[in-house]
Formats: sequence, C-alpha cells, structure tokens
Amino acid sequence: MKLPQFLVADPMLDELRILLGGRYKGVGSLMRIYKRNGLVNWNTQIEAITRVQAVVSTGSPQYFLGCGQNNLADRTSSTA
Repeated sequence: MKLPQFLVADPMLDELRILLGGRYKGVGSLMRIYKRNGLVNWNTQIEAITRVQAVVSTGSPQYFLGCGQNNLADRTSSTA
C-alpha cells in the first residue's frame, strides 16, 4: 500500500528536488524526487516504523531524522 503523508521542499535547499514521505509497501519511506518529471532520485525505507510523518535534516545530505508511527494495523493491511 502506498500512502503519501507529506510533500516538502528539499531540506538541503535543492531547487530541483522535493521530499515525499509516508508509507510504501507497509513501511515508513522517504523519497527525494525531481520536481520537473517526478522521477525518484533517492529513496529509503525505515523498517522500524510504518509511516513517516516528519523529517528533519541534520545539515548533511547523508543523514535525515525521521519520526512516525508503528501500527500493527498498517502492517497487516499492507499484506491483504
């Protein structure tokens, strides 16, 4: 199941990309996508949570802090 939760400007102030967070395939996910064509430039999944609800940049392009929720209902509904 794919549920976008938020869409924000790129934390690294890149004018060409935006950050999309939410749930993808039952786990919390972040995707950095190109504004112009929607292609994924970078993505990650956070197995410990089922939905990313907020993200903060550490000032370095390699590191982000994400928080969200871990619902059993989210995990079971994604396999149905």
